[in-house]
Amino acid sequence: MARLLQTSHGKGRIQGVPRRKSWHEHSVQVRLQRHSVGREYDRDLIEASAGFVSHNNWRDCETAGCQRVQEQVNGVLFSWWTDVPYLNLQVAKRMLESLARQWGNLAEGMERPSQWRTLLRDMRFPAFEHLAYQQWCMLHEGFRMWDVTNLTGEAKWGSYLEDPPDGARIGELTPLWVSAETYVRAERSIIPPLSKVDPPLIIFHVDHEPDRFQTEAWEKRWRRAMTAAEPKA
Repeated sequence: MARLLQTSHGKGRIQGVPRRKSWHEHSVQVRLQRHSVGREYDRDLIEASAGFVSHNNWRDCETAGCQRVQEQVNGVLFSWWTDVPYLNLQVAKRMLESLARQWGNLAEGMERPSQWRTLLRDMRFPAFEHLAYQQWCMLHEGFRMWDVTNLTGEAKWGSYLEDPPDGARIGELTPLWVSAETYVRAERSIIPPLSKVDPPLIIFHVDHEPDRFQTEAWEKRWRRAMTAAEPKA
C-alpha cells in the first residue's frame, strides 16, 4: 500500500527526473544474518538484467555504457527502488524492439497494443525488470549511475529505502518516494530528517507501519474487494 502526499511543486520535480539522466545506486552488505538474500543474490539479479538487455554481451563490449554496467555488476551496486521507477515510453519502445530482434519475433509496423502484446508474449523478462530498463538506458541512452553508499550506508538487502541503515542520510538525496520504514525512522531520529524543501511525494509500504499510517480500515476494504472478486465454487 502507498500514500500520496500533497506538495506544491510535485509535478515539476517529477518532470525533472528523466532530464537528470541518472539513478542512484548503493552497495549491499556482503553477509546477512537475518535474511536469505543479500549481496550474492542481488548480484545475480543485476547480472541477469545486464545479460537480458545486452544480448549477453555486457562483459565484452567496451563502450562507456558497458563500462558503467560492468561497474554496477562487479560492485553489486543496487538501483532497484532507490527512487520512483519511471520509464519513458519512447525509450521503452526502442528497448523492446531491440530485444524482440534478439528473440527473432519482431515484425514491421507494430504500433497497436494488441500487436505489442503478441510481440512480448514469448519473451522471458528478468525478475526485476526496471533494473533492465536502467541498464538499457546506460548502454544506449547516455544515462549513468551515482553511487550514494557514502550517504546511505550499505543496505542489508535490496534498496536502502526499504530498510535504511541507522544514520542513513536519505534526506540529502531528496527522493520522490520513500518507504514507511524510512519515513518513521526519520520521525524518530534514527536517521536524519527528510528534506522539507523537496519532501517525498509518495510513501510506499504504509501497511508495514499500520499504526502510524492507520491502514487497518483500508486493508479491510481491500480484503472485502478481493473476496468479492474471487470466483464462485
